[in-house]
Amino acid sequence: MTTTAATLRRELADALAESGKLTALAWRAAIEHTPRELFLGSSFYRGRGVQWEPVHRDQVGVDEWLRLVYSDTTWVTQVDGIDAADTDRPLSGNPTSSSTLPSLVAWMLELSGIGDGDKVLEIGTGTGYSTAILCHRLGDTNVFSVEYDPGLVLQRSMP
Repeated sequence: MTTTAATLRRELADALAESGKLTALAWRAAIEHTPRELFLGSSFYRGRGVQWEPVHRDQVGVDEWLRLVYSDTTWVTQVDGIDAADTDRPLSGNPTSSSTLPSLVAWMLELSGIGDGDKVLEIGTGTGYSTAILCHRLGDTNVFSVEYDPGLVLQRSMP
């Protein structure tokens, strides 16, 4: 059975609401409408002790990929500056970029008190998932995001 990304986004929003991390309807709508898979590209790392194993979309299939993407998990996208798409073997090292746990993103946004008409400066764009949620909620002219990792800047600025 094929599960759509939209269905998984709604299920993620439901789970976050049930856990109490997502209570505001405007933030819920932003989570439900922001396609996290677009911000993870084609690969990420899964932690295994001190090892980080790359997971590639073409190796796990679309359905499994989407289930992983929409789990309430932080997905590491870079280890010591090495993007998950650039390796097929496990690496040891420190995460240097990730797509943060959706429940943590929702919780931080709700606690921030950010609302209509507010402007936000985000430092450390990373994958851009949190930025996209902010833009959905506040409008893209009210969100400013700065990335300080030159490799990530190049990735996000290339078509």
